[in-house]
Amino acid sequence: MDQFVTNEIAVQGSPSLDFFWRFDWRVVALLLKRWSLVLLAVFIAIALTSHVAMQRRSLHSMRRWQAEVKLFHQIRSERVPSFYKQIDTKVIAEIIGNSTQLRKAAERMQLSGDQAAALGGLIEVELVKNRPSVITVRASYSDAKMAAALANAVAEEGLNAYIELQNGTLQGMLMERRQRRIRLQDSLYELEKSLANFSVPGSLLRPDKELDRLSNEITALMMQLAVDETEVVRLGVACEETVKAMAGIDKEVRMLSRIVGGSDTELSRLRGRLVTMQQQYTENNPQIRVLQDEIDGRQRLLEEAANKEKGLDEEVFTINTVYTTLEQRLLQAQIDRVALQKRIDVEKARLDELRKVVKLQQDMSAGYQEVQRKMMSITQSITQLDGTINDMELLLNSAVPDLSILDTASVPRAPSINTKKTMVLSLAGASFMLFFLMAMLIAHEVILGTIKSPRDFHYVSDMDELGMLPVDSEVGAYVLDAALHNVFIQMRQRFGEGRRIFLCQMSPNPMINQLRASWNMNFGTNGLQVFWLKCLSMSAREEQKERTGQGKERIPDEGMVAIEKFGNHGYFYCENPLVLTPAEWELLNADLTELERQYGVVVIEREMPKLSVGVLSEQFCRMVDYTVVLASFGVEKKMSLRRLLSDERLSGIPIGGILTGVKKKYWRVFMGENSGG
Repeated sequence: MDQFVTNEIAVQGSPSLDFFWRFDWRVVALLLKRWSLVLLAVFIAIALTSHVAMQRRSLHSMRRWQAEVKLFHQIRSERVPSFYKQIDTKVIAEIIGNSTQLRKAAERMQLSGDQAAALGGLIEVELVKNRPSVITVRASYSDAKMAAALANAVAEEGLNAYIELQNGTLQGMLMERRQRRIRLQDSLYELEKSLANFSVPGSLLRPDKELDRLSNEITALMMQLAVDETEVVRLGVACEETVKAMAGIDKEVRMLSRIVGGSDTELSRLRGRLVTMQQQYTENNPQIRVLQDEIDGRQRLLEEAANKEKGLDEEVFTINTVYTTLEQRLLQAQIDRVALQKRIDVEKARLDELRKVVKLQQDMSAGYQEVQRKMMSITQSITQLDGTINDMELLLNSAVPDLSILDTASVPRAPSINTKKTMVLSLAGASFMLFFLMAMLIAHEVILGTIKSPRDFHYVSDMDELGMLPVDSEVGAYVLDAALHNVFIQMRQRFGEGRRIFLCQMSPNPMINQLRASWNMNFGTNGLQVFWLKCLSMSAREEQKERTGQGKERIPDEGMVAIEKFGNHGYFYCENPLVLTPAEWELLNADLTELERQYGVVVIEREMPKLSVGVLSEQFCRMVDYTVVLASFGVEKKMSLRRLLSDERLSGIPIGGILTGVKKKYWRVFMGENSGG
């Protein structure tokens, strides 16, 4: 049984598209084709009716004539000062279209109370989509001149209201800035008076200039102090060098000496030369050493001569001028050094005094600078405020720069609701109604319609699609035979090697006899004899006996207990048509087992109620190998089929469906697709 394909539609598509694959949309196409003339008539009727109604309504409509005014809002330009707080264009549109401006426009045009009350629905203020800086004021009225006048009045009142609003805003801003300028001027005056607290006693300079003067004086004093200290150090070094030089020089020198047998005149001359050179050079100078050696040699000669007991003839001494000069220089250096030291002490005392004064002056100068900074800041603020005040006064004395009327409304020549527009609206409304009716027809057919396609078995309840049978009076005999044979082949493929079939009629089916004859013939061709068993209630037993008692007698069969057998068919009667009792179940199952020994196939027939499935169907479906449901074309409801197989206990049971009595036009469409595939 598994070798046969159970359903060619069930394997198509994905679960998300399962509904579209299952439902046979050819039925919808045929349904729309059948109702096409009616839908077309409805479409034309709705279009014409709505067109005539709109034309008649437009003749007396308050929106027949329409005029518009365009206002331009300059977002930002050089004409608009930076302090000017612009209002958003959308807000301006709201200001122009509010009830206050409409009331002023109505009073301006001297409209009555009813006309003024209806004005709100006749005025439209909106922004142009592609030009957000342009505001459109559109007025509708039953009179063309009145529409133009109304649009101009609303635009002018809105412009005046905007000017008043902005002027009021500017007046408030101007007053606030003037008061702020007065407060700043008072603060500046107080700061100017506070400058007197920073004056230095005995000085005509400002604190900052006085601080600069003190800084310059301290700098000069420190430089002089450094020079004096350097000079003191230099004089100290000079004194030390002079003392060293004086230590090596005699205070008196021999001016003239005569020795018997010799003279020391030359020696004195050499010593004088040595003293002169010592003042010019250091002791390590080579010339001094050579001269010293020469003096020592001559001295030895004189000593040797003196040892020879030769006395001096004459000896004269004088003050050494070199020594005197050095002594004077040392004295002068010591005097200068003491004087410089005294001046350094005075300079240090003055420097300490200046530093204390500078510290106080710095504190005073910091306060003075802070006051000066505040005064400068206030002065700049006053200057800026003066410029802003001048701009505001100029702006108040001129027109508002950022809103103006771009185009005034003229008297319209054609009504806003013309024939072309009404035709488009009527066609759109008729199209919507046509689409709505088509959607309702399709929804009714899909959900609540009758079974018109073999695919509905799989679409509604996941049943096997076994095929369809046309109306025998609308097709030839060979077409009907071919359809019956195709249904048998499909059923046989799914039935496989089973022996029991449950044939369920949703309602009395007129083609049941053709189906029985076809199955008898086809099973007989395969060497299988068919036994047909009808299940009836006990109430129908007497009626069935009267019907079968004429001409046919019951064939006694000792193996049958619950079944009344008449040839190749028989009847089974039960007390409750909905539930088989356990005894009835056992007896029926035993008789079916006995019939399987005598016949190749046993077909159990039963007409099912339309509104209820009942347990009986589930019991019979469990008892057989395959279940076949017969549904009449255009008679059985999809909901009835869904309810018939809604019992969860039927899930997993093999069930197939056959559609009988298919009309000719549907048959041709279905068969044409099958042959084309």
